[in-house]
Amino acid sequence: MSLLTSILGETFQSHTFEPEIGDFVINVNKECTHYGSQGVVLDVLALPADAGKTIAYQCTNDGSAWASGDVLEKTMDQLAPMPNQIEEQCLREYIYEILLEKRWADLNAPKGETIPLAPEDFDNAPDITAGVPNLNDEIFALIKNAYKDVQLTPADGETSATYGNIKVPDPSALPGKYTIMKGADIDEDPEPDYFRGGKMRNGRFKLGIVGHDGSEAAINRYLEETAEDLRAGGIGEMSGKIAHIMITRQGIPAVQTKEEVEAALGKSVNWVGKHPDPKYAKRYGPDYDAWYCRGISGACGGDHMKILLGGG
Repeated sequence: MSLLTSILGETFQSHTFEPEIGDFVINVNKECTHYGSQGVVLDVLALPADAGKTIAYQCTNDGSAWASGDVLEKTMDQLAPMPNQIEEQCLREYIYEILLEKRWADLNAPKGETIPLAPEDFDNAPDITAGVPNLNDEIFALIKNAYKDVQLTPADGETSATYGNIKVPDPSALPGKYTIMKGADIDEDPEPDYFRGGKMRNGRFKLGIVGHDGSEAAINRYLEETAEDLRAGGIGEMSGKIAHIMITRQGIPAVQTKEEVEAALGKSVNWVGKHPDPKYAKRYGPDYDAWYCRGISGACGGDHMKILLGGG
């Protein structure tokens, strides 16, 4: 059964389409002597003791028990909206949703330029235009690609491992709690290629989620702007390859004490200090003896370890 067919079969009992004055209705109660009567709604009346509502409508067709112009009054469960009216309403809602939903192309961003994105650019309403990509879908595709190797849940005997970003598992989760965002289109196609989201924390920009299309140009933009944000006073929790790049190639300083890290994050951490791998501990030096874990169970090490970089 199609969505439209399902809608056409509904009566006003569900209140899905509670009528308004001027709407057209049809009597669908086969046990009623006025079954099949059609008309325009004149009034919607409340029954005593909050027992429901009745609809007064003026008939626009003739039947064996009524004539055009008669005014009938029926409870809502006996009536349904006229089919053409529903089709028009659904079509209007669909078109309106498409017109309201933003796509990257609607932002008129100059090619190659990083532009700011606002929370209101994203759509938080239920998506009734499945198959028509909006900004949520375009940005989520970048996030999904950037976190494609980040395991969220391990495989077991019945299910496969899942990967992605735990805070933005699907397009509808955007913009989430991110209040400062930006993106860029740096290639020939009209879609975005790079995205960064974050928020203010204790007066500093805290770098959060990232997205890119996997191209060399997009990854380079991501690395360059991450370093710029950290040098400008922003802070960011880093781990793995990105931490190594920011430390060894960009020379971004670390927040060096447990107390400073916890104050900056507003959260407690499991302090490690010096990197447990002697090779990296020697490579990074004593200015980066500031590794920690948080929000995990079990041993702290490997990809779970973080370091807070930046802060100016």
